[in-house]
Amino acid sequence: MSKVFVALTCGVSILQNLIDISEFVEVLKTRINTSQDSIRNIIRNCEAQKLLKSEALSKGKIYEKALEILSRDPIKLSAELNSLIKLFKKISSQNGVTLVKCQLLTSDTGSGYFCASLVKDYLLKHSRIENVEVSVDSIVSIRGLVGSPEDIAKALSILADRFARKLFQYAREGYDLYTVITGGFKIEASYITTIASIAKSKIVYCPDPSSDVLILPPLPVDIDHELLRILNGEDIEEEKLEQYIRLGLVDVVNGKPKLKPWLEMLISLRCRS
Repeated sequence: MSKVFVALTCGVSILQNLIDISEFVEVLKTRINTSQDSIRNIIRNCEAQKLLKSEALSKGKIYEKALEILSRDPIKLSAELNSLIKLFKKISSQNGVTLVKCQLLTSDTGSGYFCASLVKDYLLKHSRIENVEVSVDSIVSIRGLVGSPEDIAKALSILADRFARKLFQYAREGYDLYTVITGGFKIEASYITTIASIAKSKIVYCPDPSSDVLILPPLPVDIDHELLRILNGEDIEEEKLEQYIRLGLVDVVNGKPKLKPWLEMLISLRCRS
């Protein structure tokens, strides 16, 4: 018997594809009084973002229409479902899988939550695996990923805390780990791939609807032992310390080297796993 944990970065490809479908746009226009050109910029519209999250939470008319259209051709309309459906098929063919937990990692935007909720509801209704649990977790800050160094540091701290904590937790509990990086931001996927490899999670990617899903082994990477020494307040070679400072991994505070908060959190989680 085995248990599986799947983490997936969820972007907004569903919404981008839906706004090319007239029957969805007609329903959308009942709540958003705007032109067709403006509809295409919905991801940048603050009011539309609030509406999309509200629709997902309340299962409103716009959301239900989106789910109806998505259910007709999920592989074509959603890069995320394209990967998950094919991954779940492989998982279900394995003997003894008793539970699959799936966490959808999305941005802190209405469109991100809207799309991740569609993926969740589709999976819960159509998955052929009997015991599936799916959750949506808005962990990635758009501002953090494109903002100041302080914003980026905060976004990475949240990512390490929420994503890495889950991976290490389920690894300790004996789950097989899969991290799907088909959707979402490139910068997000790069950090998540590294964190997943440290947690010994397989990496999953599907290039396009016609391709089979790729399941790659985790990269053979781990936390540099010298960083652990800094965390414990021990001295390291000056040349190595300067390298860490140049890389943006370490600050000097009151004459003492100190790890970036997100890195300190990640190393602490890794040490407890």
